[in-house]
Amino acid sequence: MSTDLSGTSILVTGAGRGLGREMATALAEAGASVALMERDRPELEEAVAEIGAATDPGRLLAVGGDVTSADDAK
Repeated sequence: MSTDLSGTSILVTGAGRGLGREMATALAEAGASVALMERDRPELEEAVAEIGAATDPGRLLAVGGDVTSADDAK
């Protein structure tokens, strides 16, 4: 990604695997602060560790939850 996203904050749902993880990685590499949301806690922690090793881990936030749950979405 050639865009500089420094100073932006982005929430990526489904960030533990697949396209969500790839998007979270690309956004973090472009300088964004990224909140990664995932239902599966081990996948979430693995994604945050992997992305944090390649970027600034201080710009990552792990959010466990399911966006289809009203309580989790709050």
